[in-house]
Amino acid sequence: MIYSGYSSAQFLDKNIIYVGGNQANYTTIQDAINAASNGDTIYVSHGVYHENILIDKSINLVGEDKTTTIIDGGKHGNVVTLSHLSTQVNLTGFTIQNSGFQYYDSGIDVNSDYNTIAGNIIKDCGYGVSLDLWGHNCRIYDNTFKDNTYGVVVYSVIPNSNIIYHNNFIDNHINAYDNSNSSWMYHGEGNYWDDYTGSDENNDGIGDTPYVIPGGNTYDPYPLMELYETPGFDMILGIISIVMMIVILKSKQKTSR
Repeated sequence: MIYSGYSSAQFLDKNIIYVGGNQANYTTIQDAINAASNGDTIYVSHGVYHENILIDKSINLVGEDKTTTIIDGGKHGNVVTLSHLSTQVNLTGFTIQNSGFQYYDSGIDVNSDYNTIAGNIIKDCGYGVSLDLWGHNCRIYDNTFKDNTYGVVVYSVIPNSNIIYHNNFIDNHINAYDNSNSSWMYHGEGNYWDDYTGSDENNDGIGDTPYVIPGGNTYDPYPLMELYETPGFDMILGIISIVMMIVILKSKQKTSR
């Protein structure tokens, strides 16, 4: 898991690198990534960061607020690329926008295993998230995919064990493509699809018929009838902010001694 699994102990025990804001170690996200070690957390303050980012190590990349912490690719290439060296990346709390003009230019291009992408807005990209042959055992949930050519694309002819759920797909040209065996639900709930035409006769919030995903034989068996809203997400962000303040205060105390 990602933000729902964060605890104050995790933040206090790990090295935290700050981007932007009053406590900034760096002004760009890429410089912070280059300086980080495996297991570090990079905390990015709100603002617009005009970057094309390469993640090549196992880190937590956390934005202050998904609506105001923006990574803008400037309509060039991938906005964020997870290289084959970046296994177990946690990425949350960002708006990721404006990939290149080619349809395969991605908001997030995933080339490694065991990554978690959650709690983001991904818009105005060719592919919102693309998982290639090396993108296995990833979790993609609680994201909004909006105004992309494709929302999520999975290319893999071998079993990949990816789990994709609780996402909102809105105003994409094609919401998803999957020629693999990804699971598009978790614990009996799938995703919200704005072009789903099925009914909900028992009013349980789950569509009565599956949502068919182009590309192969995959489908969302439990499509959501309403936009998914993360329970308590504002509270979680508040806890993260408090923990960050504790870390900052401890750092100031050490400096003043």
